[in-house]
Amino acid sequence: MSKYADVRAVSLDPVTYSSDQDRGGVTPLEEPETPTPRPGAKVLIAIDPPEHTRYRKLVNRGFTPRLINALEPRIREMAVRILDRAIADPFRFDIERRPNEHVAFGGGGPHFCLGASLARLEIRVLFEELARRVPVLRSLGAPARLRSNIVAGIKHLPVDLSATPVRSR
Repeated sequence: MSKYADVRAVSLDPVTYSSDQDRGGVTPLEEPETPTPRPGAKVLIAIDPPEHTRYRKLVNRGFTPRLINALEPRIREMAVRILDRAIADPFRFDIERRPNEHVAFGGGGPHFCLGASLARLEIRVLFEELARRVPVLRSLGAPARLRSNIVAGIKHLPVDLSATPVRSR
C-alpha cells in the first residue's frame, strides 16, 4: 500500500486492519538484531483498541508537543556529538522537498505513532546539524532495504561525505 488515501483509510479502521499479532497483524519479517528482552510481550503498535487506547492513555502525557520540544537542546547536543565523531570537515548540506506529506507515522486513528513528535524533532535536528558539516552526500552503493511490514525503510546506505558540492537550480 503506497497511496496516501489508502494508508489513511487503513489507519482509521482497526477492526478490518488489525495490528494485533494474535490476529495476524504486526509481525516482524526478519529477526531482530538484538534479542527481545521479554519474548511474547506485545508492543503498543501490535495491540488493537480498546486495549491499545487504554495503554496509550497511560503514556501519552509524556509525548505532548511541549514536552517533546523541551527535549530539543538535549537532542541537538546528542546530534552534534554524534556528527562531530563521524564527520571531520563540516560543510553545508541542502535538502529541499516540497510538498512533504507522508504517512510514516500512520495516517491518523488509534495507531497514529505516539512518538511522532519526538521522531520528527530528532530527524530535523540531525539533518540541521548534518547540513552544517557536509557539502553533499554521494551514494557509494545500493541501499540495503529493511524487510518489515511496519516500516518501509533503508537499513544501510553507504555514502561519501566528502564529495565536491554540486548545486543545481
